[in-house]
Amino acid sequence: PKAVADKLAKPGTADRLRGFADELRSLEPFDPPTILATFTAFATKVGVKPRDLDCAVRVALTGETVGFGLPETMVLLGRDKVLTRLEAAQKLV
Repeated sequence: PKAVADKLAKPGTADRLRGFADELRSLEPFDPPTILATFTAFATKVGVKPRDLDCAVRVALTGETVGFGLPETMVLLGRDKVLTRLEAAQKLV
């Protein structure tokens, strides 16, 4: 709950999670280097620090504020689970 309040309940977070999920839907290949490049480009496009986006996405995916590399975590979870969790997190905001 604290991580959700600290990292997801900020203005604009739901829109950024939705936008990043849209980027991931057709991303090929779904591997760490491609995810990282897409993540960095998306953060720049929406005008946020990658660190801030990382925290929100990480909490949405794992419920934690720290952990293994985000692209590697996303590959381990798989695209379908990542998209499902990002969608669910948008409803928590």
